[in-house]
Parts: sequence; structure tokens; C-alpha cells
Amino acid sequence: MLDHKTRRKILSKGKPKPKNVIWYGEPNLGGWYTKAEIDAVVNIIKESMDWTVGFGPNSKTIEEFENAFVKYCGSRYAIATNGAGTAIDMAMMCLDLKPGDEVICPAINYKAAHLAILKQGGKVVFCEIDPKTFNLDPKDVEKRITPKTRAIFPVHMNGFPAPIDELLNIAKQHPHPKYGQLKIISDAARSCGASYKGERIGSKGWMTIFSFQTQKLMTTLGEGGMITTNDTALNKRLRDIRQFGGENEWGSNYKMTKVQAAVGLVQLKRLDEMNRRRRTVAHRRSELLKDVPELTLPYEPSESEHLYYVYSILVKPEWAGVKRDKIIEIMKEKFGIACSITNPPTYIRWPYIAKKCGTPKLKVSEEIGKRLLCPPLHPLLNKEQELYICAALLEAIEEVKKLSLSDKDSGKVDIQLQLKALPGIEDVNEVKIKDKIIHHLTIQSKFFGRLEVSRLEIKDARKLFNFYFKSLSEKARVFFPPYPLFSPRPKDPKELANKIKNWKKEDDWIVLKLLKNKQII
Repeated sequence: MLDHKTRRKILSKGKPKPKNVIWYGEPNLGGWYTKAEIDAVVNIIKESMDWTVGFGPNSKTIEEFENAFVKYCGSRYAIATNGAGTAIDMAMMCLDLKPGDEVICPAINYKAAHLAILKQGGKVVFCEIDPKTFNLDPKDVEKRITPKTRAIFPVHMNGFPAPIDELLNIAKQHPHPKYGQLKIISDAARSCGASYKGERIGSKGWMTIFSFQTQKLMTTLGEGGMITTNDTALNKRLRDIRQFGGENEWGSNYKMTKVQAAVGLVQLKRLDEMNRRRRTVAHRRSELLKDVPELTLPYEPSESEHLYYVYSILVKPEWAGVKRDKIIEIMKEKFGIACSITNPPTYIRWPYIAKKCGTPKLKVSEEIGKRLLCPPLHPLLNKEQELYICAALLEAIEEVKKLSLSDKDSGKVDIQLQLKALPGIEDVNEVKIKDKIIHHLTIQSKFFGRLEVSRLEIKDARKLFNFYFKSLSEKARVFFPPYPLFSPRPKDPKELANKIKNWKKEDDWIVLKLLKNKQII
């Protein structure tokens, strides 16, 4: 651990290059490029300039990329797509879900998996995670299986492999009464190249989805994806869906371009090298941050290889919520480092998911969501940049130690910190709250505590009414959420007061906080 004197010396030099940009917890480029990728792009464009060749649609380059991916992962088939999001949609199409069919999926997740399940008419069944790995907990999964369960959808979270062998055993032990063995569909968007018990991710299960989006461990010009499977019939169906349905079913254009595939071939050859460097950087950081009592560092058992898509840190339980948020605020405002929260439960992060899937109150997942923060990590981080990130984090922790903050604290300052932590927001007193900020404010309100209603008076309701439906002031130009606090909207403050007094616990995730001193933020 960096001592106080060393830390202050590092920070006294100021932020290393690049100085005038925010360093994000999920850097905008994951797998970096070399001259080999540039040459591949130039050569494939030159080749395609012949009018008898062009860019597709059935390019040998795409086939070469798929074959190389098969060899790398150890699967029988690989199907290249224009993105992991569309690949997840294709996976759900192949399940042929009927109304009421259930897919078990962790809530600690990005929303793509849940949206895909909903789109195909399925029911999302949220499950708990292992608090060490952030991957779904097999024991909790087994408890949630019903006669309507069709699939288990694990995520290899943030570079850490999910327990596929255990899930496959569970799938065999609990077959669907009509469709047989439950399907295991894995999201490996953040874990391309990871191994579990000596085997590559992508070699087991019904199918596995990989992402080559710009932030991922390897990238094909910013977007792209791959599906691996060992099922011959599934391979054919996925290829038909990718190409407008073939002859017999619905489909669309989900194809990757040959230029992307050319880059993918080079990136795949370099993937192990890039992942080794990423692991080296992560291990260097763990050495610098070990023995910090306020932090729990990423977990890595011997049977798994963690690829550290992000560097997931947990603050100690008593620092969950406000103190964690304060660390994030200090890191951005004082040091130009934006720690990500990758990811809180989707039903807390996105109102649409909560509306469609409910809010199951997963204790472990919600606690992790309040404790998690991810400082920037990239294979190309040099020692100077790494020392600055670690010194800044330790300094932020020291500052928070001096503050008397708790989850019971509330008020304008907390909401301002949340707003200021958003990209592009510099002065919360002079900002027009756009959809993104409105979205953030409404879903984050749960972390600000429950509304105090025991002594609510009409004048207080009037303040809340004015806050919710009108601008705070002409100067601030603040506008209010499109997600109504109550529906239908109260016509006057008195009606609003009655609504608040009858407010139900399950509504608390969209309640804006009333200050203890009865001043409305």
C-alpha cells in the first residue's frame, strides 16, 4: 500500500497525460490496434474495390474469422454477427419462448439480456450472485427453477468465468416437462479469452455470446459479436436468422462486414497477449492496494482466470451508498477519474426493467450495487498512470474518513453529487436536466433514503408539488421526470399530500426525497 508521503508526492506532480480528458472506469478502447490491424483494413478494402468482388455478402474473410474463433474456443461452430446485442436477440429467438416461459438471469448485469428475454415474450426471473465473483449463484438458481423455466442465462461478469459445469448439472437435473434439458446461454461479452477449469469459455453450453464492441477485450472496428455452439441445427438456424431468415423463417441482416472480420482475425491472434497484459496491470494494482481496510479487491481462485474487463472493488459494507458515492465524486471532481459502477441490479438502474420485470429485492445484489466501484484499468496503463489512480483513490478514501456521512444523510448535496458525477455535467445549478440525468435522478433516489411523511404538512406537499411539476427557478432551468411519482398526477398539493401519506413501500424506488428540515431539493 502507498504510504501517505508517497501518495502526496505522486499527486503533487498532477495528473499524467492525457491530462485534459476524463479517465473512465470502462475505457473507450479495450483491445488496442497495431500496424497489423491497419494493414488488414487497407488490404481488404483494396481487394474489395474490384467490382466482381465487393464487400460481401458471403465473404471468405468472415468464414476464416469464424473458423479461427472455433479453433480458439474449442466449439464446433461460430457465427459472426454485427453485435453482441443482436446476438443475444438471436439466441432468445431460438428458444421459441411462449407466454409465461421463464429465463433465469442475474440482476447484476447490463440490461441487454433482460431486454432480449422481454422482447421474445419471456419472463425474466432474477437470481442472486456470489458476492466474491459477481457471477450468478448456482444454489440460488436451483431454488428459482419452476416447471416454466426454459433457460439459465449466466453472465461471465467483468472477465470472471461463471460456474458453467455446475449450471450444466443443474440444467440436466431439472428438465422442462415439454422441452427437456434446460438451455444454458452464456453472455461472455466481457470475458473473451477467459478459461474455466482449463477450458475456454464458449466451448460448453447451448450457446455463448461474445462482444467485440469498442470497450471490449478485443474489438472489430467498434462493433461486432460472435456466437459459439456445438449444436448443428442451432448453427443453421442462427445463420438463417442472420441472413433474413433463409427460406423458412423470419430473419434480418445481422451480419458482420468483411472489414470487421479482417480486423477480428488480427485481434484474435493478439488476444492472449492483450489479456496477459491486462492481468499484469490488474495484479500490479492489487499489490499497490492490498491491505487497505476500506476495500475488498477482486477475487481470483486458482481454477479460474480473471481477465479484469474492469477492476471491480467493493468498499466495506458500512461505506455502502453515500460514502461510496462520495469517493466516486472526489475521484472525478478532484482527480479527473470517473469510476464506473459496473453494474448495479438492472431493476434499480433502469425504470423500464423495473416496470416490466418487477423489483425482487435481492439482498446480496443490491448491497453489491451500493458498494461497487471500478477505477479505470487498461493493458496500456503505464506505471505513472497507475500510481496516480491508486494515489487518488487512497486520497479520496482519506477524505471520506474525515466526513460524517451515512446512508441516513440526505439533501441537496447528495443529489448534486449524483448529478455532477454524470458525464458532461459541470455546474448543477446551471444545468438543464436532460433525459439521461432525469433517468439517473429518478432511479438513484432509492439510495437517498425514504420519504419522511410522519409530519408532512400541506405546505410541505406544496413544495414537493412545485418541485416535481415546475422548474425550480428560471435560472436553474430544471425540468422534471417523465416518470410520474404518482399516476394519475395529483391535481393540487392537498391531493399530493394524501397520496404521499398513503405511499406504499414498493413505490420507494421512484420517490424523490423530502429533506428532514422540510426543504425540498
